[in-house]
Amino acid sequence: MDYLNKELVSIIVPVYNSSAYIENCVNGLLCQSYKNIEIILVDDGSSDDSLDKCRILSQLDTRICVYSKKNSGASSARNMGIEYAHGYWLVFVDSDDIVKVDYVKHLVDVAYLSSADFVVSGIQYWNTQTECRIDKVYENRLLEDDNLAECIVKYRIYENGGPISKLYKASIIHDHSICFNENLHYAEDCDFMLKYISYINSLFFISSVDYIYRLTPNSLSHRKLSLASEEMCLLEMQKRYQDLSFKFKEYTLNLYKASIIQYYLRVLQGIVDSNLCINDKIVSLQSLICKCKGHYTDSEYRLYQPYCINDRILYKLLWLGSPFMILIYAKLIFPILRFLYKISR
Repeated sequence: MDYLNKELVSIIVPVYNSSAYIENCVNGLLCQSYKNIEIILVDDGSSDDSLDKCRILSQLDTRICVYSKKNSGASSARNMGIEYAHGYWLVFVDSDDIVKVDYVKHLVDVAYLSSADFVVSGIQYWNTQTECRIDKVYENRLLEDDNLAECIVKYRIYENGGPISKLYKASIIHDHSICFNENLHYAEDCDFMLKYISYINSLFFISSVDYIYRLTPNSLSHRKLSLASEEMCLLEMQKRYQDLSFKFKEYTLNLYKASIIQYYLRVLQGIVDSNLCINDKIVSLQSLICKCKGHYTDSEYRLYQPYCINDRILYKLLWLGSPFMILIYAKLIFPILRFLYKISR
């Protein structure tokens, strides 16, 4: 259909020390079957030659725009991309990932045919160390109004891939001043998506899997951060929840509250991995238990269950209020189970 190439799509790519991947990523974007795109590369103060490669790539195609800034994180880079984007639609791609040739076309096609405000597609997770590939696939489905909230919870889109593999309407983002929270170093993409969801009337899941998410040892999700940093983010998320409670739909508040669980678990893991003595760890865990129980009711605890099995166990122990069992599981039982799993493969 000819009309599918009319509206401009802005593809925002935050770049940081991606010299080994950026050319492959950009070449995949240039080969898109949907041609009316602009590729916004935002270098976040890379210490390698990523910026040089971005500038060279921009000379090959006028659809590529390159910006550079002082290092301050992917959220800041994405926000700069949003600021300079001219598209009717916005798409986010990570600089070390790969997209298939019809990635943008499939997203835009469905958006026009369904008039959806938000389109979510599948993701292939590629572990570059083990060469294992796992597809996260959705069934084709349009969600509107009454069934929107329930299905967002069911499909847990706030936990799958962050802002990638999704199509956003730029007008919603600009009209409501939606941006990535630069004070968060974890789940900031979840925070962004939940804010966006607050203003949509329809969402379309598509079954195509056109986005390949590269899992590497340097992936952000694999990095360990300090206990103090994790606690700061937990406070920021709780503050954000209070801000949202005055103006956002109830189902979005429930989703946002669910996402805070991950922060409790990260603070918990930070305590377990810290250099604190056993007594201090127990005191810190007891304090965290009190905070968690003060934030959730019994019914909310049963409703908001983490996705991964290990996190579910830790959250169960957190709710049971046993610092000793948390330490025994995290420092003894889990390492043994992980070792047995590895040797069984």
